[in-house]
Amino acid sequence: MPAPQFAVVLMWAALLFALWRFREPSGPHETGDLRRLWLLGGGCVALACVIVVWMAVGIGPIDDDDWYFMVIGRWASQHASSGEAWHALLFEFGSPREPTFRPLSKLWLGLMYGLFGDNWAGWHVAGVVLQVWVAVLVYHLVRALTPDRWLAFTGAVLYGLHPSHAEVLGWCSAHETFLMTGFIVLAVTLHARDKTRWAAVCALAAMLCKEQAFAVFGAIVLVDLYARKLDWRRWVAPVAALGAILVWRAVVLAEPNNQAHAEFTSQFLDVGVGEFLAGALLMAPALIAAPVVSGLWPMETVFSALAAIAGVLVIVFATRRAGRVETLRWWALAALWAWGMMLPVLSDLKVPGMPSDPNLSPDWHLRHAHTALVLPCVAFAWALSQLPARVRDHAAAAAIVAFGAGLLMNLTPYADVGARVRAATDALDGRDWPENAGVRLVQPLDAVAPMLRFRKVVTPDAASLPLLIGEPRCGCAAMPATFDTAALPTLRKVAARFQASHMGEEDIVEPGAECGCTKWREDAVWYRLKEGRLVAD
Repeated sequence: MPAPQFAVVLMWAALLFALWRFREPSGPHETGDLRRLWLLGGGCVALACVIVVWMAVGIGPIDDDDWYFMVIGRWASQHASSGEAWHALLFEFGSPREPTFRPLSKLWLGLMYGLFGDNWAGWHVAGVVLQVWVAVLVYHLVRALTPDRWLAFTGAVLYGLHPSHAEVLGWCSAHETFLMTGFIVLAVTLHARDKTRWAAVCALAAMLCKEQAFAVFGAIVLVDLYARKLDWRRWVAPVAALGAILVWRAVVLAEPNNQAHAEFTSQFLDVGVGEFLAGALLMAPALIAAPVVSGLWPMETVFSALAAIAGVLVIVFATRRAGRVETLRWWALAALWAWGMMLPVLSDLKVPGMPSDPNLSPDWHLRHAHTALVLPCVAFAWALSQLPARVRDHAAAAAIVAFGAGLLMNLTPYADVGARVRAATDALDGRDWPENAGVRLVQPLDAVAPMLRFRKVVTPDAASLPLLIGEPRCGCAAMPATFDTAALPTLRKVAARFQASHMGEEDIVEPGAECGCTKWREDAVWYRLKEGRLVAD
């Protein structure tokens, strides 16, 4: 049995033992059985965290974005003392295709590269640490809204182990998402505790990490509505931070013929009403409530139905016990938070499914739900808290184990693709290759392709080989990118060189079609990755 599935079975076995051994808790504040029950529940959580870390550490850069962010980190680390680079970082959007302006994220990537270099495990361990940091901040956010520690702890653990976090834990390039969510939660927490100036500083930091963080002001207003603190003076500092970042972005993006800005903006303006409503009413709830991946989960329909039924039953009981008004307050808070955080990307959501080829990196768009999941998980924990004391802890333990099991299942494809990339790098480093050797891949989106293209940019002395995708009919090959990031003064130039070196599906000619590329060499010997080894094709 594979390790993730074994871990899932072990977690459920521990839960069933806990339910049998401590099946008669006499009250919510007992110090005997319930403490031992939570000790076992904590053991299940710890087991899930250990397996998640173990799986994530083994995943290398599996996507073009992963390599791009490592290249950015290398550039930022190399130019830490360059005044020209700092000026470009703060007053120039980085990509010639997208008007992204994320200076704080870029500085973080420079720190990561300075600490870990091309050590993939270090990047992933840092990602897991950031996820734990966000979960701890969620605990403090709930404590700022309610004195219930049980609710805060359960909500934070459910958030930290939600199955939708598989994508951000599986990518090296997700650190900006962790940072954005952490600063948003911290800003809202500080605002709820009447520290509005520090909240504005954190909101500004979130908006300098990722554009999706512009929803932070709506989150602040929403929490004020929930706490019944409707005082316009509390919003002065956050509004000032929002205005400052908007002016800053306007100055940065005010370039003549900024085609990237126009094309990026048109993606939102051209969204149809049907696409928007489908994302808001179908895709967003599906990613939050039951992120079951089609083609990965056994009996996915049954799992989705059971999750929906269990959730509805818990909510119905909570409504009967706490009243409709209190239930409506919590779920309205959760729904508005989720929709607000996912508003810019609602039309981009889709039902997650396995790729057509197991060698391809999954792209499920689950990362868009990272911030949106905060209050829905807390609202579900609140519903659990309304259950009778005899079953409340058992139900919470079952939910935690179910979330952790789902996260492990969703991480499996990333671990499999990461193992393929790791096997390819080990094969490259395992011998000296002749000058006419190259690697042939069938799929242009194979996760090994960006490794061959950009490994020498991240690590100049690393081994790599020319890449052919398709048939070796004329000896064409894409050579590994070798540009020196230290010689490029601005991030815009780095992005341009990276994108110029990128091989996409549009660069691949159909079998039998006329070969329009530059021939590499007629005596090329092509190798394919088979069972972890590069063998002659």
